[in-house]
Formats: sequence, structure tokens, C-alpha cells
Amino acid sequence: MELKGQEEKQAKKQFTRLIRRLGSADARVRMAAEKELWQMGPAGPARLRTYLERTRMERMLWPLLLLISGSLCWIATLTLIVVSEEYILTICFLFAASIILLVRLQEERSLLAKAFARFDDARNIPMLLECLNFTDGPARLAVSKALTRSLSYFTSEDASQIGPRQRERLCRLLTEATTEQSLAILKALERIGDKAALPYVQRLTTASDAALREAAEECLFSLQQSVEQQSIRQTLLRPSDAVEAKPETLLRPASKASEIVPQQLLRPQITTDCDG
Repeated sequence: MELKGQEEKQAKKQFTRLIRRLGSADARVRMAAEKELWQMGPAGPARLRTYLERTRMERMLWPLLLLISGSLCWIATLTLIVVSEEYILTICFLFAASIILLVRLQEERSLLAKAFARFDDARNIPMLLECLNFTDGPARLAVSKALTRSLSYFTSEDASQIGPRQRERLCRLLTEATTEQSLAILKALERIGDKAALPYVQRLTTASDAALREAAEECLFSLQQSVEQQSIRQTLLRPSDAVEAKPETLLRPASKASEIVPQQLLRPQITTDCDG
């Protein structure tokens, strides 16, 4: 058990070093690291996907620290009379360090996203959509192309992996995507069957491109059918609106019971003797 724990710890350290090389500014180091990641098989992109998801909070934290540092700088400047010069220099240093770290983190994440984009898998779609939010230039282009390729592997079984936020991102991409990517997104939306996509798909039914227009019409018809089926299922599962019966009316005794003489319940039949 202890040996297994040491092996896992060593593997984690090796992957951390691999992450650093994937984010290296040296192109040769990055290429060697990408080759090593590729040799890891399906486990490679899966671990990289987990790392990108885990470091998502860092991307939100650093701008916040930058904002706080900048605010402190302005406060120190406005209260120059009551603060020391060392205090101002410290705040300015923290502000500059935050900018440098933020820029470096952004570059590293862009390089990691570019490396992640080399793998085509429907399971990567949610993370590729997230990568579009913090990449630009060549890295964003690589991520966008990887998204288009990964969408071609998307099936109805993969629909559960796409959350509401990713679905909305896919819909919004229709307004800025290329024709090839829009066709892939329409196919995915058709398999997801989300009624929130109806307005976005409706707009593409008037597109100038004939192939895109036809694909949008097919997707729209499929979505409408899916929404109708969901509505029918909800109606069948909905409880009845019948008026609730009052407890006293469920088993109500008879208002008037006929009085029956006990002697009449079992009385012998009297017959007349015709001969007598």
C-alpha cells in the first residue's frame, strides 16, 4: 500500500514537470513535452483536462488580486501625506508583480490549451469551450479547430456531459463560428435537444449559405419534435387535477335503514293444500 502511494506521488511530480514544460517559452521544450503527453495515451489528455479545470479558479483569482493591488496604489497616492515612501514602494511592487504573474499565467494556460487542442475527443468539448474564454491568437484558433473536430465525434450519449453553461456557449458560437464549425454545432444541438437553442437555430434558417440553411432547418425541426415529446411526457407524468373528495363522503352510511323483523329473515314457505 505504501509502495503504491509512493508511485502515485512520483507520477504526480512527473506530470507537474510535464505541465511546466508544456507551458515553456522554448518551442523545442514544448514539442518534446507534447510528444510525451501524446505517448501517455488517453490518460494524458484526461489528466491535462483535470488540471485545466482545477486551475480555473486561479484565472479568476489573479485579476481580483490585481484589482485590489491597484486600489491600494491609488489610496496610497491620494494619501501621500500620511503614508511613508516605503509603503508606497511596497504597494507599487505588489501591483507590478501581480501584473507579471497574471500575464505569465495567461501565457501558460494558452500554451496548455494549445497542447490540449491536439487531442480530438467528445469528452474534451466542455473544456475546449472553457479554453475559448481565455485564449486568443494562434492558441484560440487551435482550440476552435479542435472543438470542430471533437464535435464530429459527439453522440446522444455524450449529451449529459454538456452542462447549461456549455450549451449556451455553443449557441452563442453560432453567431461567430465558421460554416464548418456551425454545421458541427448544429448536429450537436440536435442530439442535445435543448429548447433554449431554438432562437439561435431559427436565425440560421435565413443564412445565405445553402448548406448551413438546410442544416439549420433540419436541426430546428428536430428540436421542435424533441420539445413536443418532452411536453407530452411531462403532461403524462403530471398529477390529476380532480376535486379531492371529503373524508366524510368516502364511506357514508345509508341515511335511512329499513327496519327488518328478525323473524322474517328465515321464515318457512306456507303452501296451500289443493286437495284438502
